[in-house]
Amino acid sequence: MTCATCGSEYDAAQGPCPGCAGAPAAPAGFWARGGASFIDSIVLAVAAGLASIPLNMALGGAPFLQGIVNFLVGVGFGCAYYTWMTSAYGQTLGKMAIGMRVVSEDGSPVPVGRALVRWLGYYASGLLLGIGYLVAPFNAQKRALHDFMAGTKVVYLPKCRPVLGAVLGVVSLLAAIVIFAAIAFMLPALKSMATKAQGQSSIMNVGVMRSVLSIYYGETEGHYPTDNLQSLLNSPKPLLQAIPMSQVPDHPATAQVTVIQELSQSREPDTGGWLYVNNPGSKSFGNIYINCTHTDSNGKIWSTY
Repeated sequence: MTCATCGSEYDAAQGPCPGCAGAPAAPAGFWARGGASFIDSIVLAVAAGLASIPLNMALGGAPFLQGIVNFLVGVGFGCAYYTWMTSAYGQTLGKMAIGMRVVSEDGSPVPVGRALVRWLGYYASGLLLGIGYLVAPFNAQKRALHDFMAGTKVVYLPKCRPVLGAVLGVVSLLAAIVIFAAIAFMLPALKSMATKAQGQSSIMNVGVMRSVLSIYYGETEGHYPTDNLQSLLNSPKPLLQAIPMSQVPDHPATAQVTVIQELSQSREPDTGGWLYVNNPGSKSFGNIYINCTHTDSNGKIWSTY
């Protein structure tokens, strides 16, 4: 049979598992289990993230639906991973790395149903600032709330000393802190880069719009549109399939075109999108601008591009 403690095969008729020598397994400590959970969270984040990419691409620009899909994929992967690995091997990849195994209270392997209950118990343990996890250090078998719910416990493998397991767990948690701190440090720079990219996209799009208006002017023998640019879309030979988006940091992305009689920065609507001068009597007739009076990172007003 298979030893629930060390995983090796042995003949029960000949006595206790020789790999364990019948010695009781030491309960896995709080820090070691925390390190194993961190490793598992990385594995699941990568797997669920890769699985979500094609689904998000299929949904296109639908953030709400993408959020739902990402949530469902994450929950599905977590359920399958923890339930299958715990019931089939008694270990997740994180527990393998630290040297631990999940067993039933009597030391026997964990059946599928109990493994599923244990996974569901993670949510209960996470309630109230993770108090279900924090009960582990205060009982002799180091069991968390989800262990009590599923009738399980986590023990060290015979060849893994408790001290080594705790050290590995602490190292994993420290690595997590370093990674998250690095991410937090980089977030402002990443946000700045994203902001600049949005602005560059709007500058490029306003250039496209001006080029299209020049083509329209030539094709109509010296006339610009006097509407809100819908004529660019609805002419016998449409010059655009759709008005491009204006996306600057101070406004949501929009393709809205606001028509004005004359460009005057003190009277601009500043609602995002585009400003178009559709007044034939204006010297600026036919000109289009970014509808934003805020400044970019260089101190230049967006509508002056």
